[in-house]
Amino acid sequence: MEFLLFCIAAYAAYLVLKKPEKEALADRLLFACMGLSLFIWIMMSWGILMPIGNY
Repeated sequence: MEFLLFCIAAYAAYLVLKKPEKEALADRLLFACMGLSLFIWIMMSWGILMPIGNY
C-alpha cells in the first residue's frame, strides 16, 4: 500500500513537471494520496485505537 502511495505521488510530480496544464489532476491525485494514507493509518492502528473486549 505504501508503494502505491509513492507511485501516486511520483506520478503527480511528473504531471506538474512535464504537463503543467494537468495541475488540477495532480491536485486530485495528491488529495487522494493523503486520504489513502489516512485510511491506511486507521486500518493499521485499529487494534490500538479500539481494543477488543469490555474494559
